[in-house]
Amino acid sequence: MSCVPASHLTVGDVARQLNVPGWRVRRIVDQLDVDIPRAGRYRLIPRTLLDRIEQELDGIAPSPRANIGEHRSPCGCTPPTAKSTSE
Repeated sequence: MSCVPASHLTVGDVARQLNVPGWRVRRIVDQLDVDIPRAGRYRLIPRTLLDRIEQELDGIAPSPRANIGEHRSPCGCTPPTAKSTSE
């Protein structure tokens, strides 16, 4: 049984609903000019803020770790390729 009222969601709930990492939701919620109530360590985010959070997410660049397999360097260099073991 959840202690969260039906009119509110936790950071994890919002993250799952919007399919984004929780840290991104938490960062946005902490920067909003709205007082977010808490239940212990949980932020209780009013459901009415979902659209606003989603709009803010659209304006935030993804985490550099999102494309961890890609090499993005400001110098424009390319990563070394793996050496073949069949030589």
